Amino acid sequence: MRTSKYSEEQIIGFLKQVEAGVPVKDVCRQGGFSDATFYKWRAKYGGMDVPDATQVKDLESENARLNKLPLLRACILRLIGSLILPKQIRARRSCAATVAG
Repeated sequence: MRTSKYSEEQIIGFLKQVEAGVPVKDVCRQGGFSDATFYKWRAKYGGMDVPDATQVKDLESENARLNKLPLLRACILRLIGSLILPKQIRARRSCAATVAG
């Protein structure tokens, strides 16, 4: 996902300007972003202060990290299985050769 060129502090500052009565078009023009971006930010950060937005960002990054854990576990188990299985197959073949011979 692409990172924003604006920090949470700047985004909340833009939202506060509109709350203070500055028209949305003017804030968007001064900031160099579209109306759609402003409304997307308002949906995400509306009513927040800077510490709240920082906490949301931290929680999102932790959630992303936790969502990767099952994939990591599956990869580790597959790697362990690929290391163990060939040894078991070789052991079975050598036992079968001993019994047959």
